[in-house]
Amino acid sequence: MNGSEAAAGRRHLGVWRPLSRAALAALAALAGLAVALGLLWPTQALLEAWLAAFLVLAGLASASLGLLMIGHLLGEAWLRPVRGPLEAAASTVPLLAVLVIPLAIGLEQIYPWAEGPVAGVPPDRQLYFSTPLVLARGGIILVVWIGIGFLISRRGEHAWASAIGLALLAPTAAVAALDWVSSREPAWWSSVFAFAYAVTQLAGGLALALLVAIAQPGHLDPRRFPSLQRAALTLALLTLWVWFAQFLIIWMANLPDEITWYLARADGWLWLEIGLALPVLLAAIGVLLPPLAGSGRLAVASALLLVQYLGHMLWLVRPASPSGAALTWADPPVWLGLGLLWGLWYAANLRPPAPPDARAG
Repeated sequence: MNGSEAAAGRRHLGVWRPLSRAALAALAALAGLAVALGLLWPTQALLEAWLAAFLVLAGLASASLGLLMIGHLLGEAWLRPVRGPLEAAASTVPLLAVLVIPLAIGLEQIYPWAEGPVAGVPPDRQLYFSTPLVLARGGIILVVWIGIGFLISRRGEHAWASAIGLALLAPTAAVAALDWVSSREPAWWSSVFAFAYAVTQLAGGLALALLVAIAQPGHLDPRRFPSLQRAALTLALLTLWVWFAQFLIIWMANLPDEITWYLARADGWLWLEIGLALPVLLAAIGVLLPPLAGSGRLAVASALLLVQYLGHMLWLVRPASPSGAALTWADPPVWLGLGLLWGLWYAANLRPPAPPDARAG
C-alpha cells in the first residue's frame, strides 16, 4: 500500500467508526424491541414469519463462514476482494443466537414433532426430534459457528483454523438443515436435502458479498473478476443441478411418501419456484456464462442469485406451515424488521475494502 492509499484508508476508517457506534446503538434498541415482540406476542403467524427470516439470515451467515474458510484454504488472492463483506456476514451469528429465542419458546406452533409423536414417523426419528435434543443441538450449532467466526475473522493467514472450521461447519450445517428446515415435515426424508440446502446458501452468501464489494468505494480489482465470476457460476450451476437431482431421484423411484413434499409446494406455491426462483437462476447463469464479465454484469448476476436465494428459501420453508401455505399479515413487518436489524449489525462490522493486490493477474 502506498502513502495515498494508506491515507485514504485512515480517512475511511475515521468516518466508519462513529457510524459503527451509532449503528450499534440503534441495533441494541431494535434488538430489544424485536425480541420483546417475539417473546410477548408469539402468535403462529408471527413465528412463521420469524422462522423464514431467521433461516434466510442464518443461511447467509453460515455460508459466509464456509466461503471464508474455503478462501483461506485456496489462498488469500481468491478471498481478498470479498473478504470484508463475508466477515461482516459471518459476524452476525451472535445476533442469530438472540433471534432464535422466540422460535425456541414457540416450537409447538411451528414444528409438529414438538407437540408429540407424529403419525408415520419411525420411533428412532421421533426420539431424534424430541424437544430437549433439538434445543441442545441448536445451541451447540450456534456456539460452534460463533467460535469458528472468532477464529477466522481476524486478519492474517488462517489455513489451519479454516481446515478445522470446515470440518466442524459441514456437519453442524447439515444438522441445522435437518432440524430447522426438513423436520417441519418429519415423515419426509431426503439424503440429498442437506447438501442441496448448503449449496443454495453458499450461492446466496457469495451473491451478497459480491454486491457489497462492488458497491463499496474502491471496489473489486478488475483483475479478480474472472475468478469471482467462475465461483458464482459454479455455485449457480450446482444449485440448479442438486435440486433437479433430488427431484429426479424421487420421481424415478416413484415414492409416494416422498412426492408429497413436492405436492405441498405445488399447491399455491408453484408460482414462486417455477415463476420466479427458477427463471431468475437461469437468467443469472446466462449472465455469468460469457467470459470476461465487468462489474456491471457481475452485479446483475449477483442480484439475480440473491433474489433466487430469497424466493427459493421461502418456497422451502413456508409450505410446511401447519396453518397452511398462505402469506400472512406478519410477514412484511417481521421480514423488514429482522432484515434491518441484521443489516445494521452487518454494516457495523463491515471493514473498508482492502487495496488491490499488486500480484493479481
